[in-house]
Amino acid sequence: MGKLFRVFSLSFPLRIGTFLLIFSFIYLPLFSQKNAEKDSLLQILRTLPEDTNKVNVLNRLSYIIADRNNVREAIKFGERALKVANKLNFKKGALFAESNLGYAYRISKVFDKAIYHQNYVLKIASNINDSIKIAESLRELGIIYRNKGDFSVALDFFLKALNIYEVIGKQKSQANTLASIGALYYRQKKYKKSIEFFNNALVIHKRFKRENNIASDYNNLGNVYNDLGDYEKALYYYNNYKKIKEKLSDDKGVAIALSNIGGVYIKLKKFQLAIDVCTKSLMIRERLGLHKSQLFPLSQLSQAYFVLKDYKKAIKYGLDALKISEEIGAKQRAMNIAKSLSDIYQETGYLSEALFFYQKHKAYTDSVFNEKKSEQIAEMETKYDTEKKEQENKYLKLQDVKNKALIRQSFLLNIVSVIGVVLLMVLAVVLYRSNLRKQRTNRVLLSQKQEIEIQTEEILAQRDMLEEQHKDIRDSINYARKIQTAILPLPEEISAAFPEHFLFYQPRDIVSGDFYWFAEVKYSKQTKYVLSVSDCTGHGVPGAFMSMIGNDLLNDIVKDRRIIQPDIILNHLHEGVRRALHQETGENTDGMDISLCVIDPQEKTLSYAGANSPLVYVQDGEQTRIAPNKTSIGGDMSPGEDGFQAHTISYQEAPIMCYMYSDGYRDQFGGKKGKKFMRSRFLELVFYISQLSMQDQRRQVEETINDWMKQGGYEQMDDMLVMGFRLS
Repeated sequence: MGKLFRVFSLSFPLRIGTFLLIFSFIYLPLFSQKNAEKDSLLQILRTLPEDTNKVNVLNRLSYIIADRNNVREAIKFGERALKVANKLNFKKGALFAESNLGYAYRISKVFDKAIYHQNYVLKIASNINDSIKIAESLRELGIIYRNKGDFSVALDFFLKALNIYEVIGKQKSQANTLASIGALYYRQKKYKKSIEFFNNALVIHKRFKRENNIASDYNNLGNVYNDLGDYEKALYYYNNYKKIKEKLSDDKGVAIALSNIGGVYIKLKKFQLAIDVCTKSLMIRERLGLHKSQLFPLSQLSQAYFVLKDYKKAIKYGLDALKISEEIGAKQRAMNIAKSLSDIYQETGYLSEALFFYQKHKAYTDSVFNEKKSEQIAEMETKYDTEKKEQENKYLKLQDVKNKALIRQSFLLNIVSVIGVVLLMVLAVVLYRSNLRKQRTNRVLLSQKQEIEIQTEEILAQRDMLEEQHKDIRDSINYARKIQTAILPLPEEISAAFPEHFLFYQPRDIVSGDFYWFAEVKYSKQTKYVLSVSDCTGHGVPGAFMSMIGNDLLNDIVKDRRIIQPDIILNHLHEGVRRALHQETGENTDGMDISLCVIDPQEKTLSYAGANSPLVYVQDGEQTRIAPNKTSIGGDMSPGEDGFQAHTISYQEAPIMCYMYSDGYRDQFGGKKGKKFMRSRFLELVFYISQLSMQDQRRQVEETINDWMKQGGYEQMDDMLVMGFRLS
């Protein structure tokens, strides 16, 4: 159990307390043992002066409390221990305090602080040549970097720790490090290596009859075989894990084993067996007060009852599981449970509930980003090997081409030499005969020269005419740009209404098919603002004509007719475009995609409607994408009987950062693989920049897409328009 304190230096009553404490460690079960140990240590702590014994007790309290996931209290005791140890210049005590703090911060996932404390432990342990503490710190650093997803660094630390344990003969710690490496390979889905290290750890743990470690090894092996789809072996190891936990009276471990077994039964489609074991797991967790971990059997029970068509129970357990997952911020699980509930409600015919949970599922899906670094590393290694082989093949081909060129050059030189001799012989005859024809040829050349000069003058005249026409056309388009720019809202108008906003507007040609529009409407003694981003059919001159139509119609609908409901605005705009282009009777199908927002600064609400153009906003650290109607303004498609749909968002409780954009940005080709930028990258970009200033956000938006095009060597494909504004 480690050196807690020196018994011989304590007072008589304190020695009795220490004896009782050690006695309780031996005979109490593990969970109650730690409770008893904590209570006893707290009693002893009250009697201790500011000496090394107090440091040891504080360190022990910090460790056992962190082991029970009460991290805040563990950090408090660890910092107290460190403070007293530094005051006493008690290096050994400070070493253990730093180690405990690193452990506590690792459990709470504050990895930067955990690394800081473990590096400090490594420094102190190296100075005092404490090999055991060096190895322990190295292993802890390996676990931290494994949890961060930096697998190569983690493996380096684990191997260094393993080497020290092998040298000093600490086989138990060696086994624990082998298990940590097995877990690392499991995270990377390198299952063969994972099984090898877990089995090596199991052999050593069995040698020393360390029941808890043996149980962990069995559970780890069960997880690997479960992922591999070898369910028979998975059940074998999970059942062995369960037997040991039952033997140790570890009810929490039994509950975990039952959930794992239930998961395998679900995969084997043995749903009644899954229900039986998951129900037992749930009852144990409820009895122990393990509220958060009830998530696992609840979601499994919901899944099993759904397949058995017991929808009432499936919904009950699913809702309970979703509630817990939302309470603890388990977004990945909340995403899956919400999808399952949507499927259950759809199966039972409750379509509104099905839609509600499907929207929840989509919201969680958009916020979850889990790109595994090991896959990136493997991809980079594969790419490197491929490129290396390609370079080698290119080099060999180049050498072959060079050799063939040298042979051909030598052959040609020989041919040229022969031809040169023949030509010299013929040259005299040719010169003589050519001299006879010279005068006649000169006359012919003079005549041809005169004809060429005449044709040249005609060509130059045509060139000048074409250049003049091109200049006229370009001047007309430039003037059209001035007109288009003139009808766009003035920056001062938008800034007055939205002090925090930015605009990235990058047409592909001189004039653009994308345009933004703004209006301030005083309505019933209130001022409301209307803001939109539109992407018209085509780009260049055709798109610019459509933008003029859209701008005029919006001015008429909002400024003249004073309509300020976003869905009604789009309905009228749809009808106006069809009327303007005679689409009811003609074959024209042009139109535009649009995002339109109406902001009420008094009520602090934003109302949005969209035609094939979404609204994305970030509020309280959560990103939401509101899907538009899947139809354009104008053309032969209809928004449906109810017209366009409006959505209202409140920013009374917290400010929001909103983004509207045309599809030219996300559809731009580029990158190393020559692919589109895509919506997922755009959503990731705006979520990342949402807390920056408007100037920095615009710069990030512009630099990101320009770098994307440069990487693939692509020109701009379409007009680009991104508008962001913050409401508070």
